[in-house]
Amino acid sequence: MNDRIDRYLVSALRAARAAQREMRQAPLSAEVKAGDMTNVVTDRDFAAQDAIFRILRDRHPGVPLIGEEGGEGDWASNGSAWIVDPIDGTSNFARSRPPFGSSIAFGRAGQADVGVILAPWCRGIAWAVRGRGAFLRIGGRAERLAVSDIGRPAESTALTGYGYARESHPGWLARVARSMPALRALRVYGSAVHDLIAVARGLADIYWEDELQPWDWAAGALLVEEAGGRVTDLSGDRLVGRPGGFLATNGRLHDAAVALLRLSAEALW
Repeated sequence: MNDRIDRYLVSALRAARAAQREMRQAPLSAEVKAGDMTNVVTDRDFAAQDAIFRILRDRHPGVPLIGEEGGEGDWASNGSAWIVDPIDGTSNFARSRPPFGSSIAFGRAGQADVGVILAPWCRGIAWAVRGRGAFLRIGGRAERLAVSDIGRPAESTALTGYGYARESHPGWLARVARSMPALRALRVYGSAVHDLIAVARGLADIYWEDELQPWDWAAGALLVEEAGGRVTDLSGDRLVGRPGGFLATNGRLHDAAVALLRLSAEALW
């Protein structure tokens, strides 16, 4: 089992580096996705996903590949599968503004066993294997990740983001308005992989979104868990690999965050 998982980890690391090479290529063309004027996609998204899929397919034939820019089915209904976001934070990437990165995970129905995130904003690459911890390499130095020990919302830094669906924005704004007075700080960076690494490193304590796709959080959720944190949906229930609300915390703040965001939801009624 360990040899098999090690092979998946090596494959994901190689695929992330291939995505990095594609991100650096020119020219860059950006357009909005059909029917959604707020959702940007670039030629590099497709090229990066193709490069990732090519490596994973060659090294693991027959394993389903699920990606933001197309793939085989969905994570919730598949058995073990790869789940990939070739460029998370595309709106930032399209304007050459960090943070943005790549997310590659392997696992089953909402629970990754291997996760890798390419983190260009810090010139790093992060990885985790279930049961073995989470790590971030910057240059030649790798550090083991650990979440913060903050235990009170009033001392916490929270990160959040909002989806492309405009109908979800009033609900998100209500949560923000209700939660901000209870927090020390609230920030929006526009990249799920950035925010999840921040929680795993102890640089932030809470991260939530009202609507997040599984490829956005698959690898990062594993990093947070292996760093000692906790991930669930916004109700505190187990993630099952479908789009929906997402919450990651340092663990100590999780129940308080669930309660705080639930109160925020009640403000809608």
